[in-house]
Amino acid sequence: MKKIILTILIINTIFIFEDCMSQWVQQSSGTTTYLYSIHFEDDLTGWATGSSALIKKTTNGGVNWFTQTSGQPFGSFNSVFFVDLNTGWIVGDQVYDSTLILKTTNGGNNWSLQKVGGSKIFYDSYFINQSTGWAIGMSSSTYNGLIYKTTNGGVNWFMQTIDQTGRFLSCFFLNENTGWVGGQSSFAKTTNGGTYWDTISTALVSNGLYFVDPLIGFMAENSSKIYKTTDGGFTWNVSYSGSGTISSIHFINPATGYACGVQGKVFKTTNTGISWAVQTTPITSNLNSIFFVSPMVGYTASSGGIILKTTNGGEQTSFYQIIHRYNINKPIVSGQNTLDTINIVNNGEAIGYTQDINVYLDTIFNAVNSDLEIMMIHQGVTDTVVYRVGGSGSNFFRTVLNDSASTPIEGGVSPFIGQYRPSRPLAKFNNLLVDGSWILKIYNRTKNLSGVIKSWGIAVSYSPYIGVRTIQNIIPDICMLYQNYPNPFNPTTNIKYQITDTKLVTLKVFDLLGREITTLVNEIQKPGMYETQFSSNTITGNQLPSGIYFYSLFVEGIKTDTKRLVLLK
Repeated sequence: MKKIILTILIINTIFIFEDCMSQWVQQSSGTTTYLYSIHFEDDLTGWATGSSALIKKTTNGGVNWFTQTSGQPFGSFNSVFFVDLNTGWIVGDQVYDSTLILKTTNGGNNWSLQKVGGSKIFYDSYFINQSTGWAIGMSSSTYNGLIYKTTNGGVNWFMQTIDQTGRFLSCFFLNENTGWVGGQSSFAKTTNGGTYWDTISTALVSNGLYFVDPLIGFMAENSSKIYKTTDGGFTWNVSYSGSGTISSIHFINPATGYACGVQGKVFKTTNTGISWAVQTTPITSNLNSIFFVSPMVGYTASSGGIILKTTNGGEQTSFYQIIHRYNINKPIVSGQNTLDTINIVNNGEAIGYTQDINVYLDTIFNAVNSDLEIMMIHQGVTDTVVYRVGGSGSNFFRTVLNDSASTPIEGGVSPFIGQYRPSRPLAKFNNLLVDGSWILKIYNRTKNLSGVIKSWGIAVSYSPYIGVRTIQNIIPDICMLYQNYPNPFNPTTNIKYQITDTKLVTLKVFDLLGREITTLVNEIQKPGMYETQFSSNTITGNQLPSGIYFYSLFVEGIKTDTKRLVLLK
């Protein structure tokens, strides 16, 4: 766990932020061999390959990995690709006098060697179906790029002509006609299955490719960048820039994609590469391959036989903030309310949803504590946490209120040092946005007696606001798009909707001219109520101007409703 302490002396407030490492869990792979590639066919069944002719398979989502044998005594198994649970291929380096292409038709129980001649090294492959696929790499004698294709499941492989000298490291195909290959200062595209390749001049080194449609694609590049194309690969622009190699990239839908690379880093986008979030993992070695079977469930492989898995998109499950206010010295006056506020802000962006809260009454002096009613107010919700307790005693000192405490505050004795259960549960604030003002309100009901509040604080654990949030899992009767809130907004607003069936759901924002601004949601969702967020600050890196915009809900590509939102700066 990482802890960052920020002390702001000007307002006598101390913030302590804690965040957990992204939810990538190391699996027991049973090997320390270097892993190059990982591929899954469903939530349970996947393969990982590496050096020393290593093949690992799981049939229970990575709980256990067992070794499969190929019959090859050695070799570098650079890439593994399956088209179904039974049929797959492995490509790699030379074994004796033959370039390595292995095929299985029974899920890897047996592998047969497919010969395409010697003096070749294959780094990647892609198959459209059981018959048609490509293997790409280089000649081990001339180091020129090579593309081989099969149309009969690998019984025969033939070389496709291409005018490129650099070796090819990655490939991706949308269908039998349209595909791309990239590598070391080499890139090419075909629209006729490889009969002809358009060579595209580039200085980029493509470690991984993924296209979400014929125009929009992404490249994991060797020099610490993720590149994006919107014209089918003819021009590339930086989508993310960091430090170190980006090794692999994979998209689960047009909006949501993941990449991996140097020092155990994973990179995630939920808006088609407009922005990328960096996730840390339990390891610091370079990640070589990444594969997701759904927007939440994914795997990545590294050296030392390391395989990591996430079941929540790699996001932190919770964050924690402790905020104290000191040297307040506000009087508690008889018959009046005393208010003090702690603000939790994040530059206008939503932080997350409250999971649990503790209230700290660090120092409150009052002649008779039983005269005090202490309340918390947040997001329009008021909760009485202390109601006229303490008898004739006085003072709260280092008092902590939390719902899990065994002793109720009514059972305590002044000055209430320690942990107590509040008069009313603090769970009342759960699932509210943590952002905004947390107000401590003290009412002194007795005449002619006064006191002072010197210090207090709160500790909030919360789930981060990321992407689409499920509000309810019940099955609604109708499909509905709700009005955004707040509206007008600046810069962030929330959009809620509900669907009745498991279908492809798309939520888009448009300007007054009908031009698409962004896609907020584009994934298959189960019946239920959902909420997501739209921010004017995250659109193509620029801030949107004030004005009227529209958002539309599509189900299976059919527009169901459109509503208006107003950005007012």
